Amino acid sequence: MSIINDYKNIKMKKSIIFLAICFLFFQKQILSQNTLKTPVWGYAVYESLQKHKPEYWEKTIPKLKVLSISGFRLNKRGKLKFRNPAKEVLLIARKHNVKIYPMVTFVSGNEGILFLKKGESRNIAVLEISKFLDKYQYDGIHIDFEYMPVSLLPPFQEFLTSLKAKLNKNNKALSMALFPQIDFPKEWSSFHDVKVLANSVNEFVLMSYDYHGSKSEEPGPITEIAWTQKNVEYILKFISSDRLWLGIPAYGYEWNAQTKKAVVVTEKNGISKMKKYKFQRHKSGCIYYTYKSRKGNTMEGYFSDKETRNQLEIIANKYNLKGIGVWRLGFEIEL
Repeated sequence: MSIINDYKNIKMKKSIIFLAICFLFFQKQILSQNTLKTPVWGYAVYESLQKHKPEYWEKTIPKLKVLSISGFRLNKRGKLKFRNPAKEVLLIARKHNVKIYPMVTFVSGNEGILFLKKGESRNIAVLEISKFLDKYQYDGIHIDFEYMPVSLLPPFQEFLTSLKAKLNKNNKALSMALFPQIDFPKEWSSFHDVKVLANSVNEFVLMSYDYHGSKSEEPGPITEIAWTQKNVEYILKFISSDRLWLGIPAYGYEWNAQTKKAVVVTEKNGISKMKKYKFQRHKSGCIYYTYKSRKGNTMEGYFSDKETRNQLEIIANKYNLKGIGVWRLGFEIEL
């Protein structure tokens, strides 16, 4: 009888151990799912670094993998013009091991054209940027050259290729903001031809916004889920998914039907307007609203909210992209 009891006790202990192991396994799986989050690239405009309170940056920056800061400009001679970002923000980023990529644009469109046309200026810029990154211990550089004529694509590619070779020797990354390639004005997207530039940088951030923007003749959504997916699928024909970030908006535009002019509406502003005016979820994934101004003008707005960004994040995960990029920090209700 005691033998039978001993056998039952052993069997029960084995069952308890088995159940305990299963519990720990599934608990680990649940925890890993809860902590799994798409890597985030955050864009910050230089002026906003001091505009927003330190508490905002303390809360936001730890959620990022990359912090890209504007305010760095190349002139026609290839010289880099800039003001150092707020030290407090940089310290927070470094404390949390967030990579810092200064975002480089042109002083002006005309100076950008002159810069790209001159090989000497491009060579100077390669050296300037390399020394700059070493001096300030940044992790890489983010190139945001927009609205250039397609005739300047060859020298642009040459510049990027030279810059990439120089920076990669020093373990610095080169990334680039990329215009959508499908259903986007060719006069702008052709300068960013991903077929040509595929191997010229380490990473791209697809700017999946301004589907309708300040230059659009008619009101419309800032982004669109189906449009974004088409662009992602096209770009992945030329680069691997681990080199592509999906840039998503935390803003939109509001049009005045009488003047035909559009102004930016941040997610924060858009949410406040939803409380006052009629709105709906547009088929694009954005929020759509309309109202009459005090002057009697018809106002029509579209903007991207948290749900829009969630839907775009699903696309990023579906195609195993490097992560999502938010333009821009401070526009959002919650990251």
